[in-house]
Amino acid sequence: MPNEANTYCTIDDVRDLLSASGVSLASDDNPPSDYGNALEKAGAKIDWYCYKRYEPAQLANSPLVRDWAAVLAAWFLRTRRGNAPPQGLAILYQQAIQDLEEVKKGQAEIPTLAVRRSYVPVLIVKRSTQRPYNRGVVERSRGTSATGGPRGYQQKNNDPYDTYGWNTQAFLDLSF
Repeated sequence: MPNEANTYCTIDDVRDLLSASGVSLASDDNPPSDYGNALEKAGAKIDWYCYKRYEPAQLANSPLVRDWAAVLAAWFLRTRRGNAPPQGLAILYQQAIQDLEEVKKGQAEIPTLAVRRSYVPVLIVKRSTQRPYNRGVVERSRGTSATGGPRGYQQKNNDPYDTYGWNTQAFLDLSF
């Protein structure tokens, strides 16, 4: 029974790459399950590269992820009996793995998908203020416009002067 959470492509997507006869010839030995679990193996590989940064439900809706999964499934289907894959498929496989490695390292992002909030970079800005005395204030912000504001972030020490004292906007507007 395939795990629907990590099946990102269909056998029709693989047929688009290998042709219907190519899929039939690669799976004509009656494997233990349909198509030698190539779709599930491809989904597990996608999860291995992308799960930390993206939700599986989002990954299932991305056409780019579907293309990567189809290439990986075609690779697994053609190489499962020790046969060499076609040269064009080998090039597509190498490119897909290279793209997935960049996504895993955080050097690339999947278009139209928001990164998990736990992996959004935190920006810390230190500024100085002179009210009511010279001091440094640290401001933390987490999130991007795509992911919204932080969830579960608790600032331990709120500066009372920024809320009620000399640094409030009403006081700064009235100051001379």
